[in-house]
Amino acid sequence: MAFILTDELNEIRIYDEKAGETQSLYARDPTPQEQLAYERDRVVQKKGKVTNRIRQTRIKFGLAVLDKAQAAETINDAGYGLMVGGTYTPLTVDIADVPVDREKLRGEYAAVYGGEWAKFINDLEPWKLFLLAKIPAHVERVASVVFEGAADWKQGQGDDDESDDEGEPGN
Repeated sequence: MAFILTDELNEIRIYDEKAGETQSLYARDPTPQEQLAYERDRVVQKKGKVTNRIRQTRIKFGLAVLDKAQAAETINDAGYGLMVGGTYTPLTVDIADVPVDREKLRGEYAAVYGGEWAKFINDLEPWKLFLLAKIPAHVERVASVVFEGAADWKQGQGDDDESDDEGEPGN
């Protein structure tokens, strides 16, 4: 099958073990400046000390390139949504409010990753804030796919695996 280059958003499918579902997040391609900054930020060396900053770099840049999330129209659909006070709402980019204590989240991330995170979190759109607060691993996954080209470990696995045929060697 041909590799087709388009200017459409990248769909990153994420298999969530807790939900047992595959959800989709959509991200734009990073700019060359973002690619370089991502590489520089992942591992930092200061005064002979090497610091691994992969997780915070993935979160920061994953949020930067995210464009939208697959909104689950109902609680039974695949996608993202939130339940507040017994009311279900699909997670869309135009959602105005999410049940996340922004102040607490800013403090937690600033304490671990430094003061610049307080401003970064303060400027996040509500839907991105929700993803950061509830499922940061999905945000990290976006960055690893978009910036590093890492394939999802569940991608391509399915019930119709051809290598399971009885006539194949090793079975």
